[in-house]
Amino acid sequence: MKPASEWDLDYILGLPEGEFDWVEFKSRPSLDFSAPGFLAGKFEDELAKQLSAFANSGGGVLVYGIKNPVNNQPKSVDDGGISIACKKPNIREWLEDVIPNMVEFPLKKFNVYVLTKASGAPDLADDRCVILIDIPDSEDAPHQSARDHLYYARIGGKSRPLGHRLITDIANRRKHPILEVQFLFRSETFVPAPNMGLQRGPVRVVHLHIQADNDGKVYAKHVHIRLSIPPSILRPRDLNLEEVCKESDGQLYWHTRLDNRRWEVIGHDPWIGDRYGHPYLDPILPSESRPWSFKCKRSLRPESMPDEKLIYEVNADNAKTIRKEILLKSIPFAVTDVHPPGKADESD
Repeated sequence: MKPASEWDLDYILGLPEGEFDWVEFKSRPSLDFSAPGFLAGKFEDELAKQLSAFANSGGGVLVYGIKNPVNNQPKSVDDGGISIACKKPNIREWLEDVIPNMVEFPLKKFNVYVLTKASGAPDLADDRCVILIDIPDSEDAPHQSARDHLYYARIGGKSRPLGHRLITDIANRRKHPILEVQFLFRSETFVPAPNMGLQRGPVRVVHLHIQADNDGKVYAKHVHIRLSIPPSILRPRDLNLEEVCKESDGQLYWHTRLDNRRWEVIGHDPWIGDRYGHPYLDPILPSESRPWSFKCKRSLRPESMPDEKLIYEVNADNAKTIRKEILLKSIPFAVTDVHPPGKADESD
């Protein structure tokens, strides 16, 4: 779907038929003060309700001047559209003034777009328009209608009152971290440094990189990611590092767990490297990330990726557990090979 800033009248009339959580159509009398049958009180009640619903449940677009489709009939402009001059100085500026205080907490982010004969709706009369109110998902949710003091959300294409439990869930959005996990296969080829006078040719390595991004406003103190990886992409020598392969949903998986612990470096040995002490938690701050990686079979390539899926569960502090699946073939595969002379060693 295009962003609302790119909509024109043809795009609106071509939207799929039916009722959706992300768009609501309203007729001319729903907003136009000069239209027969307009009721100011009803308009304010309905606008506050729709603003509350969209801001509380993912955002959406409120479209004024389009007949609300019935029985999957084609959409059309209602009675020529909204009168541009039905409010002074113009309907757009008036809406921008009244919208924020139609809900509690006041709405901070929204946009009002006006489609006219000169911009986006060439078939309309010079004094008519179609109005779009674009409401993003709000960081200040839940928002209460300032008219009837109820909380609303978009459910099944309708704006419906919310019960206490859902209101609490929405309020908790700002009280826990929001982790998004990304996956990437990366292939690299390099020439190992000489070891004991022996030379080796180029070696190809493949890693599965995992990154957890904190998209919320609260830092993540305790992070646990449980991974179920098909063993077909891993090196056989690594499969005994954690749990053995187990069968789930008819497919074999290697189960392991990631967390956000780090180990204190207490010294360095020239022969064995760094020496570590006790682990400590390293919180993932808002807008920051934490990476992990696994070695995969060197022979792994995007064109030969097995038709299998990876399963992961994410737990972060008091946030709800997130469980998702992703096809291996849908994970991006980056190649950053140096391509030195000679054939790369791909034995595992």
